[in-house]
Amino acid sequence: AASLPPSSTTATNTLDGDGNPITTPRHSPPNTVYLPIECPKNVQGHFPDPYDCSVFHYCNGGIDRPSYCDAGLFWNKKHGCQWPKDVPECPTHKCPANGQRLRFVATHSCCHYQECINGHLKEQVCPLHKLYSVETKSCENFQVVACGSRKNCIDP
Repeated sequence: AASLPPSSTTATNTLDGDGNPITTPRHSPPNTVYLPIECPKNVQGHFPDPYDCSVFHYCNGGIDRPSYCDAGLFWNKKHGCQWPKDVPECPTHKCPANGQRLRFVATHSCCHYQECINGHLKEQVCPLHKLYSVETKSCENFQVVACGSRKNCIDP
């Protein structure tokens, strides 16, 4: 039996195409910056982020409200935040062609992250005693980072 991903979601009245409820992740923290997507004014709904599988966007009235899944989980348009194996449409993160430096969570390790450098995705390692925070998208003191399902590679 497959285990369900940890829940950091809040229940909503949103239903998928089959009439099943969709739980949605928390809204992103105020210091986190995600690239906006274009939300048509006449469309309401949830959309995956084009670069980061752990992020989704809620569009309503032309307004984009990015949200994120807990560390190690990817957004699935039918079922909300799921384990990466359950989101085959998002096998990897993508880097924008404009050379912008974006950072993504590495689902296998809490001290690693992926960063777009010159349009290419490179795995990076946080300095000693630091872990990668999905909330701040930076390496933080190991005592304040929640690793979720990612392997904790710091031995405090």
